[in-house]
Amino acid sequence: MAEDTDFVALYDELGLDAECSMADFKRAYRRRVAQLHPDHPDNSSDISRLQRLNRLYAAAIDFQRTHGRLPGAVRVTPIGMPDDVSFASNDAPTHDFPSLSGSPSYWRYVLLVALLGLVLYGLSIQEPATTMSDAAEPTDAPKQDLQRPVPEKLLAIGMDGKQVRRIQGEPFNSHEQRWEYGPSWILFDCGKVVDWYSSPLHPLRVRSASPTDSAQAPSGTLRKC
Repeated sequence: MAEDTDFVALYDELGLDAECSMADFKRAYRRRVAQLHPDHPDNSSDISRLQRLNRLYAAAIDFQRTHGRLPGAVRVTPIGMPDDVSFASNDAPTHDFPSLSGSPSYWRYVLLVALLGLVLYGLSIQEPATTMSDAAEPTDAPKQDLQRPVPEKLLAIGMDGKQVRRIQGEPFNSHEQRWEYGPSWILFDCGKVVDWYSSPLHPLRVRSASPTDSAQAPSGTLRKC
């Protein structure tokens, strides 16, 4: 190591280390210069040592101006300095901040941003699906009561006109005891269904085309009311 850049010797001379502040560094330098100066009263002056100290101090100041820190220091001099530190205009440090692209904190930041993006993307996918499922199932739709019997939806022998209307609807034409639904018809006796015919062209709500084809066949002749 060249004598003018032996900064370890400089810190030893000042009784400091490389992590000291600029205020402490300059204060220690002035104090040491006063001790080595020929005018010091205790005859501890050393001209050659003082000259070497001045050269090392000047080299350290040049390094600090270029890199924003003292030689050997690993921290970067902060932009906002403490109130007790003041620099002359020619001593103001220039901050040469290192690139963050290779530091662990940089990659932690990149990973955090990537994870946040994935979370937001997942939420953006789930919200429309939830909205569609809610829209498909109306909240005010009546729920079927499993305890209540299911209403009969097929015509049967013995039903009255109200039941027929509720199941089949209003007839197209009605002639006395015969209700017509197009080519299909329903026959009543004393207000009760006794027969029908379900045409494929307009089928009735029945299990078979005629009650004679099922167990609900009429007994025979019409009875008197």
